[in-house]
Amino acid sequence: MDVTTDGIRYALSVRDLLWVSFPYTTGALYLAFEHYILDPVGTEFALLVTVSGYWTFRLANGEKKTFRTVVIPKARAV
Repeated sequence: MDVTTDGIRYALSVRDLLWVSFPYTTGALYLAFEHYILDPVGTEFALLVTVSGYWTFRLANGEKKTFRTVVIPKARAV
């Protein structure tokens, strides 16, 4: 099977292999080669951003679960 017949799956696999790995490794490479040391305020800020991102992620997934389990069955029953 070649690229022209596979369509979107080829594009998704290329994106997953090339693009997704780039943002995850860029920060680590910068810290590895620059030997940047965070002060306590920078460390607390990085942790705050990480925790707030995780909290937002969990909140959004909770809303999706509520919508799928409560709202959709009620709409189908009507």
